[in-house]
Amino acid sequence: MLRLSLPKNNIRSSRINCSKNTSTSQKRGLFQEIITPKIHQNPIPEGPIKKSLDSIVPQLTAHHMMENRDLGVVSIPETNTVFEALKKMHDHDLGCIIVERVSGGFGIFTETDYVRKIAIRGLSSKTTELIQVTNYNVVTVTPNTALDQISSLMMQDGIHHLPVVEITGEPNNRITRPIAVISSRDVTENFVKAAIEANIELEGTVQQAFDRLGRQSSGDIWLSEDYTVYDAIKKMTDTHIGALLVNNRNSFTGIFTERDYLNKIILKGRSSRQTKLSEVVTRNVQYIPAESSIMECLQTAVKGKFRHIPVVTQLGAEINEGDMVGMITINDIMAYLMLEVDLKRLKKTVPDLM
Repeated sequence: MLRLSLPKNNIRSSRINCSKNTSTSQKRGLFQEIITPKIHQNPIPEGPIKKSLDSIVPQLTAHHMMENRDLGVVSIPETNTVFEALKKMHDHDLGCIIVERVSGGFGIFTETDYVRKIAIRGLSSKTTELIQVTNYNVVTVTPNTALDQISSLMMQDGIHHLPVVEITGEPNNRITRPIAVISSRDVTENFVKAAIEANIELEGTVQQAFDRLGRQSSGDIWLSEDYTVYDAIKKMTDTHIGALLVNNRNSFTGIFTERDYLNKIILKGRSSRQTKLSEVVTRNVQYIPAESSIMECLQTAVKGKFRHIPVVTQLGAEINEGDMVGMITINDIMAYLMLEVDLKRLKKTVPDLM
């Protein structure tokens, strides 16, 4: 997957071993307006007032996301098995789970952790305890962290889930506990909602996002459906991507993701080495033309709850490998938009910048 080096914008985050989550915090405050209406002198222009992208992004915070949707913490003790964690993640339709440390504090375990730390190593999810594979060096944010900072953290660290923590206590005895978990999908949903409410026209197309980010169609994202599921997860691990485009004699047949692996193989008790991709690939996939607008792409991702979207040169009854531009993720789109935000800020600082 694409790794970007973006300005950190004084991001307030930490990699810490946090204090144990002893209770679920009660959400506080009322939902605040994202945009403060601008006062105009007469005559007042007709229609909604358009805002710029860089004007609303810093005003969207983790707190706003928590108010818009229940992002409460789902947790499990570190002494439980990986399989028990996967079952709980499936039941709550989550891509990660907070792991409670016996000694205090917490860690996080994700779908990607399972693929890379359990499946590829040949470990058993039913006998491996979470303490053996959980990441305790957690990247966290606070309720006041802005959306652009959250998005930058996700892109810089290649992660899809960020715990939101509440810090209490005296300076020499800080207590840090998770009160929510924000996913890349949450960031996208809130961004789309804010853009629509603020009447913002997002500039650019999916193709322009590909060009700006240096993305291109690559053989690394393809695998024939004749290969096994194990071949697929190994390729995903080797190339650091969370999904593959699947083909049959150069014809696009579907997509296979980390979540497909968990739901269709592990939780069903099937063998990844004996199951062909053709048996579990997700077919009838929604894809978008490269000339689709950025907003259309985001709305497609939000509506379908997609993290990966195949991109084609044009719509057709049959899609071949040559018709495919590549695959774009919601993190890619947010990366493109954050680059646009940074460019607009730079142009305001240096007016003559072309």
